[in-house]
Amino acid sequence: MKRLIVLVSAVLLIGASVLLFGGGQQPTMEEKPDKMVLMNAGSLSGDPGIDYMRQEWGRQNGIEIEVIEQAETYLFDKELAALSSGDPSIDIMAANERWIQDWAAAGWLEPLDEIMKDTIPHYTKGADVQLKYDGKYYGAHGGNMVMVMYYRSDLLKEFGRSEPPRTWAELIEFGKWATKDLNNDGTIDQWGVVHAGVPETHFGDVVFTLIHQLGGKVYDDNKITVNSPAGRKALQAIVDLRNVHKISPPGVNTYGSNECLQALQAGSAAMVFSWTWMGKLLNAEGSKIAHNWSWALLPVLPGGKPSSITITTPLVLNKASRYKSYAKDFIKYYTSYEGQVTEVVREFGNVALMPDVYEDPRVKNPPAEELAKVNVTPEEWTELQGRILEAVKVVQLERAKKQGELDRALWPEMNAALSGIKSVEQALADAEVQMKRVNEGI
Repeated sequence: MKRLIVLVSAVLLIGASVLLFGGGQQPTMEEKPDKMVLMNAGSLSGDPGIDYMRQEWGRQNGIEIEVIEQAETYLFDKELAALSSGDPSIDIMAANERWIQDWAAAGWLEPLDEIMKDTIPHYTKGADVQLKYDGKYYGAHGGNMVMVMYYRSDLLKEFGRSEPPRTWAELIEFGKWATKDLNNDGTIDQWGVVHAGVPETHFGDVVFTLIHQLGGKVYDDNKITVNSPAGRKALQAIVDLRNVHKISPPGVNTYGSNECLQALQAGSAAMVFSWTWMGKLLNAEGSKIAHNWSWALLPVLPGGKPSSITITTPLVLNKASRYKSYAKDFIKYYTSYEGQVTEVVREFGNVALMPDVYEDPRVKNPPAEELAKVNVTPEEWTELQGRILEAVKVVQLERAKKQGELDRALWPEMNAALSGIKSVEQALADAEVQMKRVNEGI
């Protein structure tokens, strides 16, 4: 009789687990909540994809997903406080790819393996490395952007070319031509190349992209390999745009994302290295480059090959959540192939790290109202999404424990080289010492 009871119990458990993630099937072993709470990275007005899907999932399941719109400046501190204290009031968090290793190691995140098995096969190779810790998945990609080079198509045509610079030599050639004093007042007011330069992730990821072009790595799973021939060559190339070729503004070492966006909208740069989210603002009223821009991969350094990098806000599940199975169902819904099709169509500039999404008819032919929201023509949409696909196919990502601390040791040294305070060699040697000290605490 005991063996029969055990067998029946096992069958019931298996049956319950099969129902758990049926895409709308309600879990039977967990109390159904009236609502769950999602902490979002920034305002929902800037994230129409996840806003639409949390409402749609809520309607299908009869569960409200309340959103805490958290400014990104304080996102880490707020989420860290909730996770480390075991606070169950926040179920799902839009995190940062750099945090997952440490939070998973601390035991604060719920594994997501069972909901990732159908999603991972769609990812471009290597796009999942930052989501895994100790062989398990603890994050799922949602809102993503890739690093691209924006360029003025009207200036390129005036320069006599139809294709954007694809090599570093072509970048410098076009950049020198485009760096001009347009009103003859003795001050340059149109620069060849603008990029972020402050010691933050934006500048760091520009340099990381160039390092990856050359086959190098930055952390290499905590081996710390940034002070390498590839690292020195990549950083020197960026430094030389400002200090040798003089096709970047002298103040570029103080530029962040806002200054890059301003340069784009004002038309004060021929080329800008930045993230794809800015594209949705460039055909808006007041933009001086409306319909006269495009983007492409960053030009390739000599001896390198095309590469890109992504920043993401992967969804993670609080280990203390009382509604784990429902939260997992929403995460699966949002980060699945279907969810990423919705994300790409409803939020121009957001990127699916799934190449086959870009072959989907809904992505190739989006609704007219979605095009109208960002004032993009069907022809522009096709070109721009095609260029995004080029980047998705060559994305290279790295992971490391204490990645945030390692970055904060590296970025100021790179900025010192860009500012002319240190040589590239000295800056990276100093960064290596500090980064290895961070490693000692692992």
